[in-house]
Order: sequence, then C-alpha cells, then structure tokens
Amino acid sequence: MVLWPLLLGYGWVLFALGRTPRRSALRVVVLFSVLGLVLTVSLLAAAFARGEGIDPVAMGLLWGFGVVQAGLGVSSLKLYRTVLAQAAPPRREKSAVVFRVLLALGLLLSVLALLPNLLPPSRKPANESAAVGTLRTINTSAVVYEDTYKTGYPPSLKSVGPPEPGGSAGCNQADFIDAVVVSGEKSGYRFEYRAGPRVEKAGEGCTVPGGQSYQVTARPLKYRRTGIRSFFTDGTGVIRGTTEDRAATAQDPPL
Repeated sequence: MVLWPLLLGYGWVLFALGRTPRRSALRVVVLFSVLGLVLTVSLLAAAFARGEGIDPVAMGLLWGFGVVQAGLGVSSLKLYRTVLAQAAPPRREKSAVVFRVLLALGLLLSVLALLPNLLPPSRKPANESAAVGTLRTINTSAVVYEDTYKTGYPPSLKSVGPPEPGGSAGCNQADFIDAVVVSGEKSGYRFEYRAGPRVEKAGEGCTVPGGQSYQVTARPLKYRRTGIRSFFTDGTGVIRGTTEDRAATAQDPPL
C-alpha cells in the first residue's frame, strides 16, 4: 500500500528529532510532510474518480489527515528556518512538530484500516453485474413458468428451482434456476422473491397456486463491500436500481 512508507518516515523523523535535532532531521520532516500531502491529494482524487460508494467516515479521516499534513508542513518549514540561525531548535517548535507527527500517525493508521471502504474493490462491479444477470434469469423463469403451467407466476423461488434428488421437474420444482439462486444468496447479493395475490385455482399438478404478480429485490450482503447498488424487478421485466443503502423499489430509475 502506498501509505505504508509514511509510517516508516514518521518513525524516522521522531528518532532523528530525539537524537540529532539539526538540519538533517528537519529536512526529513519537511520531506515527509510534503510527501504526505501529495499522497493525500492523490488518494482524494482517486476516491472522487471512483464516484459512488465512498465511505463518509473514511473520507472524513482522509481529509483530516490532509489538514494535519498541511500543519506539519508549515511547522516543519518554520522550525527549519529557525534552526538555520540557532544551534538547536526551540523546544516549543520542536514539540509542535512532534505532536503533529504523532497526530498524523494516528490518522494515517485509521485511514489504512478504512481504506477498503474509501476505494471500493473492483469486485463490486462484477457482483453487481452478476446480480443483474440473476434478476434477468428470474424474470425469464417466471414468464416461462406462467406460460407452461397456467397457474400464474411462481409462488416462490423454490417453485422454479431444481427438483429433489431422484425427482423430476414439474410445477412444484420446474428446474429453471439453480439451487444457489433458490437459497437467496449469490455473488455477494441477497435475493428476495415475493409473489402477489394468488390466482383462484392452482394449475394441474401444482400444489400451491401461483401469483398474479411478483417482485424481486437484490441487495448487497455487505453494503459498500460486496456491492453498492440495490436492484428491483417485477412482472414488467424492467430492472431498477439505487445506490442508497436500502431495498430498491418500483419508483427507482431503470438501469
């Protein structure tokens, strides 16, 4: 990780200030304060470039780290100018630099801990694409089920899932989707299928009447980690989504 060299740099600064608090130590302070600012700006730019799904806590810590780095740079430059005219740096200015270094260290460790939330891993788009593909499969299965068994839409995902071992496909287990989708969790997403009001009479061979309508939602198992967008679809076949941490609805915009 690009921030780890700063940890070594801060440790070197504190060691140098304690043993040889002269120009060499001050140059190290200036070097790492400027480097820290450059890295902070780079991370902020990368975070904004990734767009949606940035953790506000991680972003706040990163902004705080940038402010402390700016203060560290100012204090370091001031102390450096002072030491040019004196044999040793004043205790007050030296203490200010040490305090800011320690504060920056604490913020840096916090940023490192939350960095996965600050910069979303590339796995999220793949999970979201897989979730959309699963919703399309469910939509297709629901339409084929209704057309095949004349009993409305599937009463549950199990109705379009694989049959029990040794069994055969039918109205109760049509074998249109795999067992993973029937379980309700796949590729970092949780799927919930809800059938609408039942049709008056179950079709031939059907234990339970199907629904006159249906709705399916897909949400990340861990928001910002396994995915950002939540999805919704129904009998219209239109898939809708939202980046908010909630279930998508029929009022959200289509993809």
